[in-house]
Amino acid sequence: MRPVRKGTPGNFADGRPYRKAMGDLLATLGPYCSYCERRLSSGAEVEHIEAKSQYPDKERTWNNFLISCKNCNSCKSQHLDLSVDQWLIPDRDNTAYAFVYREDGHVIESGVAVSIDLLAGKTLEVLGLNKKKNLSQNLPLQRRQTRIMARHYAEKWKNKSQPDMVEMIIDLAVASDFFSIWMDEFQNVPEIRKGLLKAFPGTERACFDPVTTAPITPHPNTDGLAHGGKC
Repeated sequence: MRPVRKGTPGNFADGRPYRKAMGDLLATLGPYCSYCERRLSSGAEVEHIEAKSQYPDKERTWNNFLISCKNCNSCKSQHLDLSVDQWLIPDRDNTAYAFVYREDGHVIESGVAVSIDLLAGKTLEVLGLNKKKNLSQNLPLQRRQTRIMARHYAEKWKNKSQPDMVEMIIDLAVASDFFSIWMDEFQNVPEIRKGLLKAFPGTERACFDPVTTAPITPHPNTDGLAHGGKC
């Protein structure tokens, strides 16, 4: 899961209807679900980190927004009693450190620490990140398909068979889904990974070593969000 930083909105102001934040969310985070990482050609939703039905005072607050697909938003809405200290949130935790993307398309806990694994496991449950109800919700299948493409270009990179390879790979990744899978396939190529970190809007680059690009923890939580830096 890509760690992000929203920063300050360009046009939205707290107190306005929350749907008015969509433009700024797309500008700061790009057209990707903040949770499952799918590219959102349509159906993007303003997702309330703390449910608006439970916390009506935060319904129109920028710090309480992320961008989400309908599926992740729907899954999370079934956990209205969820508090921000019980799960990992990409705008305040280094979610790249906490999860592993397996070859079969499933996402699992990274195993770095028991305390982090408990939070990661709860996050996977709440968001349904391994759902496969039907084709549109078969996240493991979709991740496998993206991995096939990313691996194809990782092999091309090894052969250095084409000029401008870095730019081409970055452009393909940005037009595709699943930032984390592209990062995984190029885990030993900092040149590509640095390009990915820069090209995906809103990625919190401070969550990655500036030289090796390995995930480092915790998320700096520069915006001072509640219960940030759990990972």
